[in-house]
Amino acid sequence: HVLVYKTEGNQEYLLSSVVLSPDVSADDSIIDSLREMCKDELPSYMHPSHYNIVDEMPINLSDKVDSKALLELFISQNDLEPSSNTVAYVAPVTDIEKQLVSYWEDLLELDRVGINDDFFALGGHSLLIIRLSNYIQKHFSIEIPIRIYFEFTTISEFSKYMKLAMVDQEDEEFEVLDF
Repeated sequence: HVLVYKTEGNQEYLLSSVVLSPDVSADDSIIDSLREMCKDELPSYMHPSHYNIVDEMPINLSDKVDSKALLELFISQNDLEPSSNTVAYVAPVTDIEKQLVSYWEDLLELDRVGINDDFFALGGHSLLIIRLSNYIQKHFSIEIPIRIYFEFTTISEFSKYMKLAMVDQEDEEFEVLDF
């Protein structure tokens, strides 16, 4: 069962609660397997930020999953800081990476973002992509198709794409000039 959790700062995270079959033991490899399955089957913006293993789903009087009770259970059992789901921190090196990290931290309201952190796992969503796109266009003077933001979801991947896009744009500008 997947829920949307909204923080006081209006950041939204997808939370996934999972009931395992009795013959499967709950450990970190299960969570890693769930993440890999999501990577194979879902676009990155649909990947849950957090996973929680539960014995059973709470059921309401209508015989449906009680989302409110499930969310309360989730909050009581987990640290819902998005950084708890990120990969090992890798600092930015290039100027582009440094600028993107700074903007992501502001946009996502986080203290520290590494170049290998996934935008959507940190709480990013399509509305923030629009703001990011506007920032890129204004500060780097390049226009990048929206679909690219969904394909290259880490600063490391995205900055490489940006460098290529900037070189292509410069090449096009030089081709127009006649000497």
